[in-house]
Amino acid sequence: MGQAAVMCDEIEQHIAAVQAFYEPLITDSDSRLEGGTKLWVQFTDAVAAYRKRGKAAFTAVIERVNELAVACIILNDPSLASCKVLYEPQIAADDRRIDFVVPAAEGGNLYIEVKTVRPTAGDSAEDWQKYEARKKYHPENVRYLVCKSWLGAAIYGNSFSARSKFMEYTRDFEARLAEAHKVKPGRGFLVFCGSGMEWRHSELEDFADFYLTGRHRQDDPFAKMEAEALTKGRIALKRNIAAFGFVKRPMDCITAEKWIAGVRGPLLFR
Repeated sequence: MGQAAVMCDEIEQHIAAVQAFYEPLITDSDSRLEGGTKLWVQFTDAVAAYRKRGKAAFTAVIERVNELAVACIILNDPSLASCKVLYEPQIAADDRRIDFVVPAAEGGNLYIEVKTVRPTAGDSAEDWQKYEARKKYHPENVRYLVCKSWLGAAIYGNSFSARSKFMEYTRDFEARLAEAHKVKPGRGFLVFCGSGMEWRHSELEDFADFYLTGRHRQDDPFAKMEAEALTKGRIALKRNIAAFGFVKRPMDCITAEKWIAGVRGPLLFR
């Protein structure tokens, strides 16, 4: 059996394990997740697309399993045990949705958006030149050290790309959250999912600290570049997101291997 066939078998085993674990949790009549059928159909559609188109379509499966993993976290949260959980409910007139909405007992909503960040930077000579050019814009007291012969360009490129995605997804969620707040106020919570390989939890800490305080950390390698990009683009963040979450889920796991709510960096250098 070839390597490709082995990989396909492992993926099919993974899909079967996801189906066995999540289908009752998401679709049973006694589930607290309203709209769970929609989420499940999106997962099965992603699986069907993968089986038809192959590896190129597998990213959508990963994204849907991440949403299922976050749904499991929400449903098992003891502080939300008495609350219904709504999946992509109609909120505003423009039909923009938020992944999970939890009506709070004290009034208002908890708005939870889930985003998967999976950068795929290259490791070519051109990619290394990008690293050489960008490191000149790091703060003077920060050194981001990678080795050219040990996937250095890819490691740095993935870190740079992940940071860009954090900002892109944050701005998108800010806009949808602002529209939702016109209907009903509440706290916004943005959860970023990764495998733990392409980017690390500490990189999200840097971004979360900047977003929540308005000041970049002193040890943040992307501080100067990000600040300049915001200034040049005349971008004013709404800062209406209350917290960021982190889910680490390697490919061979069907549930979150690591879950951190309220991501923040160390007090030192904040």
